[in-house]
Amino acid sequence: MRNGFFLEGSVWVGSIEHGGTTTQLEIRLSDPFPFQPPTVRPVDLDSLPYSWHRERDGSLCLVAQDDHEGLWWKHGESFVDHIHAWLMESDTGWAGDRTDLDLERYFDQAHDRRLYLYPDPAEFSSTYVRFVPGSNDTMVMKGHGRKPKNGRAGKTVYGLTVDVGEIAVPPRTWEDLAKMMPNSGQVINLIVAQEIRVLLVAYRRGEHQAVLALEVGGVPGGGVLARGLQSSSTSGEARTRRAGTTFSELQTKSVAIIGVGAIGSFTADALARAGVGRLTLIDNDILKPGNTIRHLAGPRYIGLPKVEAVRQIIAASGTMVEGKIETGRYDLRKGAEVMSLLEDVDLIINATADFSVTALLKAVARASGAHVLSSAIQNRGRTIRIDILPPLGGAAPLPSSHNDASNEFLDVEFFESGCGSPVSPTAPYTTIEAAAVTARHAVGLLTGAPVSPSGEVRQAGNVGIS
Repeated sequence: MRNGFFLEGSVWVGSIEHGGTTTQLEIRLSDPFPFQPPTVRPVDLDSLPYSWHRERDGSLCLVAQDDHEGLWWKHGESFVDHIHAWLMESDTGWAGDRTDLDLERYFDQAHDRRLYLYPDPAEFSSTYVRFVPGSNDTMVMKGHGRKPKNGRAGKTVYGLTVDVGEIAVPPRTWEDLAKMMPNSGQVINLIVAQEIRVLLVAYRRGEHQAVLALEVGGVPGGGVLARGLQSSSTSGEARTRRAGTTFSELQTKSVAIIGVGAIGSFTADALARAGVGRLTLIDNDILKPGNTIRHLAGPRYIGLPKVEAVRQIIAASGTMVEGKIETGRYDLRKGAEVMSLLEDVDLIINATADFSVTALLKAVARASGAHVLSSAIQNRGRTIRIDILPPLGGAAPLPSSHNDASNEFLDVEFFESGCGSPVSPTAPYTTIEAAAVTARHAVGLLTGAPVSPSGEVRQAGNVGIS
């Protein structure tokens, strides 16, 4: 009300001046408010230019998905100021705009809820394609092809790919989209004749390329009905764009993990997902039923060597091809073996929790001028410790973090085998946390941006670099 808005029923109506003009707006508060921001539309939908910052119904796209902290729109004047800033940006044509690629939000969803998978959109041209059923309710593009002349397509869905180039303003209707397509008349004829059911529209915004997948069909009078399909690219870029900013750099790096038990198995998986180009897994143990609660590998892998189980899981996930994963079933006990390994990889990670292996790696690393990362969980699962051996730049090593008092928290110990070594009570989530911290330090060392010169000690669940 202080900003000149008044209530008409359940809608706030008012005007905001910007760039020498005035726009009348209506603000609606939804039932979930304030946990959902208000919607704002110009009273005259065409009084503002359409852009990627307007929704299909003409409302202003005011709040990005990553801008919800504090529910700031609860404050009326702040919200009106935000609308004014939006209007000023619209007046200048959204200079420096980020290139969101979400054209599918401008079309109704298709009844077909399967996921359509296609290759790299950079390979698209105006060509006929076919989709065949895949696993998990997917439809997979399998090369080129047209619908048979006899009209029987079976389970195969036939489609067409088109490239509309750079899109400055998102189309809000099929008619808008058709104006952007080359040879749109021919495309419409194919749709009406039921020769294609899927249309893949490749488009660009700046340096970014994306694809809009549509289910298309003819309607009486020669028109076209287009609805959005769930779709995704199977290209390498699509599969790795969430791997982190260091993915490309890590592709040339190699890591050996000694001890592929609880910490080592999850560390291997994390590094493969982060982009490490080659892994060497060393462990002489097999997977037993009691291991699976804290191991990357589940019950179906019981009886396999741990290195083989982890190799199969990483390869099956698609994060690394099998040829890039080497395995060794032996116990590392000799300095010559460590030296040979150091010459072959960029980093060795010790996840054995074996004091003799740790001492051996530390001695060889010091003698060779290399560095080894050693990861362990101490104090009955209460402490995570990662050591850089030896510390970088002559830094002091981490002080002892062993706490004898931790024994008092466990009244009953259980022994499976070994010389006075009980089963660790470490919780599975602490194992995963330790692996994540280990992977973070490994990436830092591999990319020349170490997290700390000596390593890290933290209480499980708490951050505290020493």
